[in-house]
Amino acid sequence: MSGKSVFRRTKKRDRSLTKERRTGNKFPERAPWATERFQMQIGEPAGRIRILNPGDDGFLTINQHRTNGWKTHTCTEDQPGFDGDCVFCNYWAKAEKGTEDKRNLYPKTMTAVELIDFRYHHIVERPNRQGEMRKVVVRCEYDTPEIPTRGRGPKCPHCEDAKDPGSTTSERFFGGHKVWEMSSKQRKMLEAINTELGGTAFYKDHEGYVTELNAYTIGFRCNSCHHEALSEEQFNSMTDEEVDDFASDDWTCPECGNVDLPEEVWIGEDVEQNEYNMDDDSVYRASIFDKDIEILCTGDKLNLGNGETRDVRSFSFDKSKFAFGLVSASLEEMGLDEQGVEDALAPWDLMDKFYRPEFLRTQKFEDEDGNVNFDAYVDAVLDRQAAALKRDNPFPKRSDDSGAVSSGSGGSSRSFPRRR
Repeated sequence: MSGKSVFRRTKKRDRSLTKERRTGNKFPERAPWATERFQMQIGEPAGRIRILNPGDDGFLTINQHRTNGWKTHTCTEDQPGFDGDCVFCNYWAKAEKGTEDKRNLYPKTMTAVELIDFRYHHIVERPNRQGEMRKVVVRCEYDTPEIPTRGRGPKCPHCEDAKDPGSTTSERFFGGHKVWEMSSKQRKMLEAINTELGGTAFYKDHEGYVTELNAYTIGFRCNSCHHEALSEEQFNSMTDEEVDDFASDDWTCPECGNVDLPEEVWIGEDVEQNEYNMDDDSVYRASIFDKDIEILCTGDKLNLGNGETRDVRSFSFDKSKFAFGLVSASLEEMGLDEQGVEDALAPWDLMDKFYRPEFLRTQKFEDEDGNVNFDAYVDAVLDRQAAALKRDNPFPKRSDDSGAVSSGSGGSSRSFPRRR
């Protein structure tokens, strides 16, 4: 039998942890954004990460525009309530081929992936291209909870520097919960790893003993009434491409009329060829969320002309270095106590935390009764988009009331099984 697999839906995450907390043991003075966004430099040692399960809604996909070559803005064309209006899209669509607008304002689709970063870091002050001092995050030489005190190996210069009272280097801190904006190529690499890991399953008996199983796909069924959609015989007669097409398209159940993606049917098999049913609560299909993976960043600098360069990064993943296990156990291994583990795994509202349009919150447009003037909110977002381009807002105003808005910041695709 073939070991093909597709991503499946599972129960929603327990969202009882509603209080948002910082990740890890403690944070020093923060470099803006940096400690909550995953970064890796070309040539640095391989790092350890754990991808966190996004749940039934899947990973958040977001379209972004760039201004000034680096600043990102959430595209509002497909955001609810904006009726397709986006100042960046408007000027991009009108731009002629080959112009700067056509190159820079293109809405690029990214996937926001939450992960645990097991590396340790420092925050140091370094000059930018203009010679201005800025805080940046740098990798600590040690990826262990304690700094080695013996041995003749290389010492971390930032750990040594942090001991100096006049130092501009922060104490080391654990990476913890982060978000990584992945390109489509990077996401496909993760999906390929997830598919490979899906060839393993586990059975946990009433005494807690865990048996590792081989997992095999034997067909598809309606995810509502479980009526057979594709038999094992039909499945085995199809090519991988045909199965992928079938699993990716909505299927109408002739029994109950449900229209949705078909659900994969699989079984687990131990070394003695005993079979385990996927509907047994004691049987669990492995995924990329069940083990830490090692990541390495390679690449080179691209010459943009006029003395400017840009890093072109490429990532590779090694799924074989670490064993299957709970992410909480990995965090405890890195020295986090019970509260630290709870903080690291507290759920994030990515859209509100990182990707709300122009960083405006609708709460700023509430009246005394808590009613939101959404038209005023949309007008304010579009005005900020236009200001970022230093151009006029091409869309008519929706509201005469501009709302009480400060000048400050204000504060999916289908995917994998849920985090355990």
